[in-house]
Amino acid sequence: MERAKDMAYLAAVAAFVGSGLAFALSSQAEVAPSTASATSTLLMYPAVVMPQTSQIADLPHIFLHPQNPVIWALLISLWGLLILDAILRLVEPGKDRNGPSCLYFGVALIVGAIWPWTYDQSPVMATLGALVMLNAGLAAALRDGSIRRPAIGFFAGWSTGVGSITVLSLIGGKFGLSMVVTASIVLIFGAVIGVIVQHELNHRISYAIAMILVFCGLAIATMGGSMVVALAAIFSVSAMAVMLIRAAS
Repeated sequence: MERAKDMAYLAAVAAFVGSGLAFALSSQAEVAPSTASATSTLLMYPAVVMPQTSQIADLPHIFLHPQNPVIWALLISLWGLLILDAILRLVEPGKDRNGPSCLYFGVALIVGAIWPWTYDQSPVMATLGALVMLNAGLAAALRDGSIRRPAIGFFAGWSTGVGSITVLSLIGGKFGLSMVVTASIVLIFGAVIGVIVQHELNHRISYAIAMILVFCGLAIATMGGSMVVALAAIFSVSAMAVMLIRAAS
């Protein structure tokens, strides 16, 4: 039975990593920044309009189709930690097999593998999927305090960032907020949530590291000379850096 659970976990990790890599490298990467498809993108998803031009800036696509090295580093680190964790569970019989934690984490991985593919066709369903992934990832991390597996903490940080970006982009699009305003709200809101969660996770530093990488990736992709985004990024990164130092000490 335990071996079957380990194999199921390995399959969930493989599905998540394979899906994420395939989506990141898919031809849909041209959708978000393309001015030619701006009208269709706006109809499919309440996108955010850049104040300087008429180009559509879709914040979740920044992480689903990474275009800068920080976000690629974030994804590669996430995939590597998940694969390593799954392999260790297979080769180490004494590896933690906490029931609730594994169940929540499995749900987070499966939903995380599926929802990006529904993003362009059904943004509301994709947003709900991102919320399920976020909550399941946090539940797994909060219930896995015995051995503090870095993969679960890092995934929880990544899902907190990406889930918040997806939800707030939907809301920002509904209210017609600019990219600068939406990105700033995401950074500040994400920092508040991150500080609260990191306090509960105590010494799990992988969560704070993932959140810092999310903030840096978002800031690099959206700053564009905006002082507002720069200040929001400084605030969010500084807040999580403080929590990281606290968790490491």
